[in-house]
Amino acid sequence: QVLIDSPLSGVSRDEMRLDELHLTKFRLRFLFSNSKDFDCFKLHKARQIRNKLRTDAFYRLKKKN
Repeated sequence: QVLIDSPLSGVSRDEMRLDELHLTKFRLRFLFSNSKDFDCFKLHKARQIRNKLRTDAFYRLKKKN
């Protein structure tokens, strides 16, 4: 689930499921100021795994062509 909010268009703050959303070119980054060290560590490891999978897929496609 994600948190949505848009004061300009009148959308109140609410949660939505990811399969109900459409991706756009806009992106927001939030600082994890309330995160504990272990939470930051888990996030860092998850990002490493995601980036490794993405890089491997990119090079597999590049090698194919």
